[in-house]
Amino acid sequence: MFKHLSSVYGNSLPEGVTLDAPNSLTLLTSGAAKGSITLKAAANAPPVEKQQIVVMANVSLNFVMKATYASRPVLVSVVKAD
Repeated sequence: MFKHLSSVYGNSLPEGVTLDAPNSLTLLTSGAAKGSITLKAAANAPPVEKQQIVVMANVSLNFVMKATYASRPVLVSVVKAD
């Protein structure tokens, strides 16, 4: 999700898929080099195969300025459980 403060400006996740915030480490502070992202699909999420998303980082340079970086494409699929 491309988000600033409380506003979402873009969301490339498949329909019904959200970030599982309690099981993710998305805020890295000084000295941290690794985080994790856990996605969660709702029970009624429609199936999708290999939807492209990217992982984005907004890096604070100072109080006003941020630099935004994005990963190479990541493929996300949603399959129905049997």
